[in-house]
Amino acid sequence: MKQLPGKITSEEALQKAEQFCSIKECSKQEIRNRLIKWTLSDKNIANIIQKLVTENYINENRFALSYYHDKIRINKWGTVKIKSGLRAAGIPDEAIQSASEKIDTQEYYDMIEREIQKKVKQSKTKDVFRLKAEIFRFSQSRGYELSIVSQVMKTDFEKE
Repeated sequence: MKQLPGKITSEEALQKAEQFCSIKECSKQEIRNRLIKWTLSDKNIANIIQKLVTENYINENRFALSYYHDKIRINKWGTVKIKSGLRAAGIPDEAIQSASEKIDTQEYYDMIEREIQKKVKQSKTKDVFRLKAEIFRFSQSRGYELSIVSQVMKTDFEKE
């Protein structure tokens, strides 16, 4: 049987999905989107995802933890933005909560402090109130918690 270009069999799709999951952690939603691009039926997509889950190619707890670590260490994101990204990826709240509990809070706090200090040094604003507003906007865009930012700013501005 001749295949249409861009359309693959479910066995080929399973093999490709296994290879993709072997390279990097994936969510169910990410794999589902790939399978949809390959024009598979909904039944085949569900079967392939189920096989990937049972064979532990897809593990949403592992994906959430990996996502947390990567976004904190590489992108310097805060947990608010990370949780939002995980929810957008279709990760259940239990997996998100479990991953958030496993991050090193001291390392996270230190990262936020370094990023805020770097932003303060880069700022050309001389007015303290404008500088604080700039820092809060920056922190909010990175997804840092307001309580931690307030605490860091309180200690940083008391030093001066």
